[in-house]
Amino acid sequence: MTTERDEIAPIIQMSCSTKMKPETATHYADNLITAGYRKPQPITTAEELNALPTRSVVMDRRGTVYHRWPRSGWQSAGPTLGSYIALPAKVLHNQEGSA
Repeated sequence: MTTERDEIAPIIQMSCSTKMKPETATHYADNLITAGYRKPQPITTAEELNALPTRSVVMDRRGTVYHRWPRSGWQSAGPTLGSYIALPAKVLHNQEGSA
């Protein structure tokens, strides 16, 4: 199974302008994960969207950001092109865990 570190380390190594040892890239990847980086969680169904806890934040396929409030549900964080969250969406913040 591929870990986030295994995915991030080669990107770091390739983006460096000087030769970087794989161990160094892995170390940097570990630091990013420790600092809180998480790969964005894709949401493809209404069920997955509805399962997110309150205070979650998502960005839909149109680029509109929505925040889930305890009483009023999903609210756009700005102007929107529609009255619904266009799936697929990415979780930007999840109160119960990292996105």
